[in-house]
Amino acid sequence: MSTAPSGDPSSHSLFKHIFQSSAIYSIPNFAQPLISMAMVPIVTAHLRPGDYGVLGTLEQVANLLSLLLGGCFGSSIGYFYFGTHAREGRGRVVGTSILGAVFFGVVTTVICWVLGAQVSRLVFGQNVNVFYLRVMILGAVPSFATEVLLGWARVANRRRLTLVGALLRSSAGAVTVIILVLFFHLNILGMVSSGVVAVTIPALVLFPICWRATRPMFGGRLFLRMAKFYAPVGIGGLAVFCINFGDRLILWRYTPAAEIGLYVLAYKIGMLTILAYNSFNNYWSAQMFDIMKRDDAESLFARLLTYAIGLIAVPCLGLIVFAKPAIHLLAHRDFSGAAAYVPIIAIAYGIRCVGDFFRSRFLVAGHPGYDAVCNWVGAALCVAGYLYWIPRFGAWGAAFATVAAFVSVLAVAMIWTYRLRPYRVEGGRLVKVAIAMAAVLGAFEALPVASFLGQIAYGTLLVAVFPGLLWLLRFPTEPERNMLRAWIGRAMARIEPVR
Repeated sequence: MSTAPSGDPSSHSLFKHIFQSSAIYSIPNFAQPLISMAMVPIVTAHLRPGDYGVLGTLEQVANLLSLLLGGCFGSSIGYFYFGTHAREGRGRVVGTSILGAVFFGVVTTVICWVLGAQVSRLVFGQNVNVFYLRVMILGAVPSFATEVLLGWARVANRRRLTLVGALLRSSAGAVTVIILVLFFHLNILGMVSSGVVAVTIPALVLFPICWRATRPMFGGRLFLRMAKFYAPVGIGGLAVFCINFGDRLILWRYTPAAEIGLYVLAYKIGMLTILAYNSFNNYWSAQMFDIMKRDDAESLFARLLTYAIGLIAVPCLGLIVFAKPAIHLLAHRDFSGAAAYVPIIAIAYGIRCVGDFFRSRFLVAGHPGYDAVCNWVGAALCVAGYLYWIPRFGAWGAAFATVAAFVSVLAVAMIWTYRLRPYRVEGGRLVKVAIAMAAVLGAFEALPVASFLGQIAYGTLLVAVFPGLLWLLRFPTEPERNMLRAWIGRAMARIEPVR
């Protein structure tokens, strides 16, 4: 392994910092879905499966409009922030990002308000739900601004501030749901209104702090450069949206609303696979531009890929083995059929996370256009799969197409990034992860358990077996084993018997 250049932290110190930052970022990443899961009993008690399907579709329509009209503008902040070391230059990057996001948010709001009826007819086949869509899109300006402010906090390594902002976003939305849905019975209106509140409060809190720290300024030429960098990212994000949520637009024409509601709930649960990876990615996506300038960048990349796949595997296994008892515990019995869809969606999003990590190399190299092309290859295959499989298999066809698309994106990203700049992987260790995961899933399928308590007990055992298999397969390197022994020793030393 190459040594880090003078002035850079050692690889050991860097990994320690990454783990600490990822642990901090994991708090809001896990808090948000936990809060969402806690809201499931309230939501499913007040919304019918058909209403739940409408709400999920409205959310994705709003996301699509955001991608089309500038919602990803703030994604360029890291590339330009680390392109200069001057305080004034970085302040100009931050200010331009914020004002640019606000500008695109206003454009999104105006267009959606004017064309809301046409959008509703396109999505639902009739002029319904226009009011809900317009209320939801009122959150465009604060949402775009909040993303930029949180992006600034991450690139500036303001970890506590990032934590506060993200927790505010989650908690504000949950409190609003409780007030508007549980007490005022506003149902769909309460849900869409809670989204607006959830992004407005952190924007109001974070902006004054950012102003005092950076004295942000706007740069016209910089705005054009950032918009040019953003454009391929936004176009690529649109492709990812087609993969993630384009199925909802087609499902409405071939599948009953109740089945779509089950699929939407399963999708929300299956997507939790990305939680642990996102905790790492919140750090990586902001700091990768700086880290990949190091002399030992490729060795670091190989090791981080191994760790990232390990982070993805654990929640993926957990969601698969606990899907049935979780839905039984959280949702109304009308939603029990959603458990069948969770495993395939969880696996699909595990594959997507690995693809995301490889695709980050496009942005580091300053080629966001390559990233967009990679995503659109997957999107084209995915839409073709939706059109072919959904009319034949309904929601199952949508799930099959999603898996195929993410596999395609991963394959293209691995090949193209290697041609752009060769990399290496820790192949032997990755094979061991695959063997351990296959063994656990094989045991789960071979011995189904019917009772609720039995499912919980068996799932707990299987999740615990996974790291044990990795240890037996000698997955950890010797330094990692020594580090684990040292951590365990320190932990045991702190546990003293009461005298």
